[in-house]
Order: sequence, then C-alpha cells, then structure tokens
Amino acid sequence: MSGLIGKAGTKSGIVGYSQLSVEVGTWTPAVGGDSGCSATVASSYGRYTRVGQMVLAEFDLTLSAFSCIGSATIAGLPFKASVAVSSKWTSGGFCTYAGSLSGLPTYGAYITMHIEPNTNFCYCRLWDTSAGTTNLIPSELSADGTMAGTFIYQTQE
Repeated sequence: MSGLIGKAGTKSGIVGYSQLSVEVGTWTPAVGGDSGCSATVASSYGRYTRVGQMVLAEFDLTLSAFSCIGSATIAGLPFKASVAVSSKWTSGGFCTYAGSLSGLPTYGAYITMHIEPNTNFCYCRLWDTSAGTTNLIPSELSADGTMAGTFIYQTQE
C-alpha cells in the first residue's frame, strides 16, 4: 500500500477494494487431536489482527493434562481458513516458544502449524534433523508444557 499517512490515505495497488477493514480481538486457543482426545488447558490466550481477508493470530497456552490418539491440533482460530485454490496453497504458522515439552528432541527440532482449508484448526508438525517433518503426536507433548506461536492465513469470512 502506498500513500498511507497515519490512518488516512489512498489504497493504490489494491484492485476491487473500496475500503480496507481492520479488526483486532481475542480468541481462545484449545488443544485437541484426530480422535480420542482429552486435554486440560491450565491457561490460554489468543489475540488476532485481521486486515481485509488476511489474519495474523497469536497464541499462548499451557497444558495441565493431555492424552490423545493421532495428531495434535490447535483449535479455535478466530476465522475459518479459505478454501484452497490449489494443492500448493497453504497457510499456517510456527511455534515461537515450546517449554517443558518432554517428548521433543533437545536439539534441532522445530514446531510448525498447517491450517486445513475451510477449518478453524491446525495440525502441529514437528521437524527434526533425523526424521524430517511428521505430525506432532501426544507423546511429544506433556502436561505442564507451554507453547506460544503465530499463524498467518487468509479467510473467506
């Protein structure tokens, strides 16, 4: 965008938008999984900024108990993700902090998130130097573990 001065200005370069809306708010992140999940969240907080159809959502949560079969998810995103326009179009995020997660490798591991199209949840994925990318599984999470992160995605709402 060019020509913006403070909160006023022009929106040159944006075709089809006569006004760009900005919304800020909070959301409640929840932990879940594919099936048979039981999660107790000791604390959780989420905030988001939406500019047009782009959403930046941040989260911070602490588990007190977690047991699940399948892949771990974070649910409750403030808006549903857009329907994919191609198999290569994805949206997601990354974990900026992971503490006391006893099942994770201690070196060379990163947690990323993939938001499924037309949903308001994401799969947590683990990348490590030995196994590559796999879905994060319950044994890699632990009670009293803390995670914080950021999502960037497009919504159709």
